Amino acid sequence: PSSMRRQPPYPPPLRGRLRCLVALVPLLAAAVMTDVRAGQRLRVGRGRASRRPSQASFTADRSRRWLSFRGGAPEPMVEIEEKVLEKWRRERTFEAQMNATEGGTPFVFYDGPPFATGLPHMGHLLASTIKDVVGRYQAMNGRQVRRVFGWDCHGVPIEYEIDKQLNMSTHEAVGRLGYKAYADKCRAIVQRYAREWKTTIERLGRWVDFDKGYKTMDVGYMERVWWAFKRLYDGGLIYKGAKVVPYST
Repeated sequence: PSSMRRQPPYPPPLRGRLRCLVALVPLLAAAVMTDVRAGQRLRVGRGRASRRPSQASFTADRSRRWLSFRGGAPEPMVEIEEKVLEKWRRERTFEAQMNATEGGTPFVFYDGPPFATGLPHMGHLLASTIKDVVGRYQAMNGRQVRRVFGWDCHGVPIEYEIDKQLNMSTHEAVGRLGYKAYADKCRAIVQRYAREWKTTIERLGRWVDFDKGYKTMDVGYMERVWWAFKRLYDGGLIYKGAKVVPYST
C-alpha cells in the first residue's frame, strides 16, 4: 500500500539539485584540468608546442574562449580564473568564510588523504572537486566545516620509493640499516611533493587548509586512531568479515 511506501531521503527539489550537481562534477573537473594544462603549456614556450602542433593548436583554441562578466574588453578564461584566485588569496576569503561559520553546527567530513609519494593526477582532481563542493554547500548553509589537507604516510607506496632509491628490497634494507634508520628515510620523503600539491589544489579552486595539514605518521594522529578503534572494540562494533568489491587487486 502507498502508506507503507518508503519516503525518499530528500524532498524532490533537493534530489533534483543533487542529481544535477553529481552530473556536473566530472565535467567541471575535466574542464578545470584542461584549462590548468592549457595555462601551463602557454607558458612553456614554442619549443614544446612545435613538437606537438595538434595539441598546441587545440590548447590555444581552448585558451581563446572569451568570457566577460562586466562587458567591455573580454579576457581569456585562464586569466579570469587566476584573478579570482588572487582575489581570494588577497582578501583571505576562505579564512573569512571559516570565521563567519564559527560556532555553527559542525559538519564532520572525513577526507581520505592522498599518498605523499607522487604528484596529483586526474583522479585526485575529480575527488577534490567533489569534496570541495560538499564542504562549500554545507558552509553556505551555516555549518562549521573544518577542511584540513592531509598526507597518507603509511604502507607500501612509501616503502617502494625508498627501496627504489636504495636499490634493494625492504627486508634487505631493514637488515642493513635497522628499523629506525629505515623509518627515518621513509619520513624524509613525505613532503617531497608538498609544494606541487598545494599549487595544484589551489589552482583547482578548492578551499582547504594546508598550513594546519596533518600526516598519518604523526604520533598524535596515530594515538587518536588507536583511541577511536579501542572505543569501537569495547562497544562490540569490530568484527571480521568479507565484502564484495567491483575490482581485483
